[in-house]
Amino acid sequence: AATTTAFPASLTFSGSSGGALVATALGTGLRPREIFEMVVKKQPECKYNPFRMLPAAEEVLQKALPENSHESLSGRVRILLTRVSLKYPFFTAEVVNKFSSKESVFHALRASCHVPILGGFGPYRYDGHAYFDGMFWPQVLVPWKGTDSDLVIRVAALLRNLSSDIKAPSVPTWWSVFPPEEDVLRGLYWQGYSDAARWFTQGPQSAFDCISCRASVAPSGMRRRSSTKGRKAEEDEEPKDDRPAALLEVQKLLLKKPADEALPESDPLTGRSPLEYIAIMEETMRWQKKWLWIVSGISIFLIFLWILFGWF
Repeated sequence: AATTTAFPASLTFSGSSGGALVATALGTGLRPREIFEMVVKKQPECKYNPFRMLPAAEEVLQKALPENSHESLSGRVRILLTRVSLKYPFFTAEVVNKFSSKESVFHALRASCHVPILGGFGPYRYDGHAYFDGMFWPQVLVPWKGTDSDLVIRVAALLRNLSSDIKAPSVPTWWSVFPPEEDVLRGLYWQGYSDAARWFTQGPQSAFDCISCRASVAPSGMRRRSSTKGRKAEEDEEPKDDRPAALLEVQKLLLKKPADEALPESDPLTGRSPLEYIAIMEETMRWQKKWLWIVSGISIFLIFLWILFGWF
């Protein structure tokens, strides 16, 4: 069963695509370590077959989602989807934050992760509408903040987004459809663990850097699925700026150093050092990117020769 009673009432999670899966795991109180092990077991069947990625994700979702997940996620997790239609403007963003059942949670997540071709030749059908991966909608247009005083910690797991607070290393983009070896995946897991600990140790350079610059008003084309009850009363109230107090609380958290060892001495399952896995991951990224540059250079050179001697 989902257990989130230990969470502060104001703590919420938002995400699109793979980020929505992470937000759901956190929002239901699941143990990230256990979810990671379930995902790693799917690596062999997906390594050379990107068409198995989404079916594998579906299997993990069905197995991991608690039966009462909709109760914990409603109002706590927001999932971004890209809604498509044959009518103008053709593409709109939709944020889902109310769920009626475990199945509604599953379909919202599946729609947010739907990559055309890999997941089917058409959009994902859910609740009478068609959707593509939430990543297709520009993130800068998404009002991740509920109010101006909200503190938003932004995490970029694939691309090094300069506006993100916690950034992943420059991960090869093809790893999103061709997962690397298990040791590399474990390195990515522990790197994320380390990056999060480092952020809470160092904090932003400026206090206001930890405040999201996203607009709190939904932009044109944004749809929301949420209850409107009581909204009028909230609009009539004078807005209160709690930013200074919120900033102070965040600064207190940032000043609290994590444990001396940000990483455990060994991986609980394999017994090997997390630093060893991180080193394997970094070395794999280096040589794969090196070979990409070499292959790209040779291809450009051959194309140049073909143009030079083939056309003249």
